[in-house]
Amino acid sequence: MEPLLSAVDIESYLIVGKDDGREVKKGIDWVIVGGESGPKARPIHPNWVRDIRDQALSAGIPFFFKQWGKWAPIHELRANEPGIKGKQWCNFDPDTSVCKVGKKKAGRILDGRTWDEFPSDSKGEFK
Repeated sequence: MEPLLSAVDIESYLIVGKDDGREVKKGIDWVIVGGESGPKARPIHPNWVRDIRDQALSAGIPFFFKQWGKWAPIHELRANEPGIKGKQWCNFDPDTSVCKVGKKKAGRILDGRTWDEFPSDSKGEFK
C-alpha cells in the first residue's frame, strides 16, 4: 500500500476462516505500507498507518512499514527547530501535523519502533 493516500479498511481481506476444519487466511498474507517520496509527494496521516497496522496485527498478518515518504509526523511545537523551521507543513487536525523534511530525515519509525515483519516460512515462523 504505497503510496498510502487515505485511510483504508483491509479487514475483509484479512479474515481468518475455516475450510474443512482447517484455519485459513483469506487474501492478504503480508501488509506493506509507505508514504509517497517523489517530487510532488503528498502527506500521509499517521493514523492511516496505525489503523492498517492494527488491522493486520489483529488478524495475525505481518506488517512492514517501509517509510513516511517526504513528510514526517512532527508536533507543531517543534516548528522552530533547525531543519524544520521554514519547511512546508500540513495540519490534518488539531493534534496531527506533518512536515515536509525529505525521505531520509522522515525515516520509518512508527510509534517508537520500526515494523519489519515478514510472512512466515514453511515452519510457520516469521522470517
